[in-house]
Amino acid sequence: MSVLSLSAVSQRAYRPTVVLVVVTLLAAMQVLVADPAGARLATTSSKCPSLLLIGARGSGQSASSSNSINGFGPQGAATTKSALSKIKRSGSVRFRSLTKTEYPAVKVNFLTLANRKPYWDSVRKGAKSAMAIVKNTGKACRSTKFALVGYSQGASVMRWAIRDLPDSLKDRVALVGLVGDPERRGFNQSTPDI
Repeated sequence: MSVLSLSAVSQRAYRPTVVLVVVTLLAAMQVLVADPAGARLATTSSKCPSLLLIGARGSGQSASSSNSINGFGPQGAATTKSALSKIKRSGSVRFRSLTKTEYPAVKVNFLTLANRKPYWDSVRKGAKSAMAIVKNTGKACRSTKFALVGYSQGASVMRWAIRDLPDSLKDRVALVGLVGDPERRGFNQSTPDI
């Protein structure tokens, strides 16, 4: 399993972060399926794709969007689309975002800074929802692999989800992408809980 955790501190720092995220996603996803010449991952609505890519948007971002992978938020969608367009592997990929009822992605403002309970409740609810999706799909689709991608608050969601998954399902997680992770503990330091 690959783990990626990045925090962009400024707009200037954001561009190198996106490049690093795309490169890391590409490298991690190369191991997913066989490599016939000219092959591509095909988007599918199949219940049992080769890869189920689950995304969690950032704080206050909409669960629906007309110009991105629905529900991934603009940062998560742009990074995921760019990486997937460069993969030359056969198989299928299905995108699954967490809905507003599965994960509210509460907005961060001065009220949430004073009372963090709604924020952590949102993260907890999203993590439970992501775990349920992996567990249910994993049970029904024995060969499906998983990729978990989250931006900002969504990165915390995916961090908690992967931490609490049973080992038998962790083995099927090919990628965890944590972009703008608010729980990141400094640059290039691994975390003990993932």
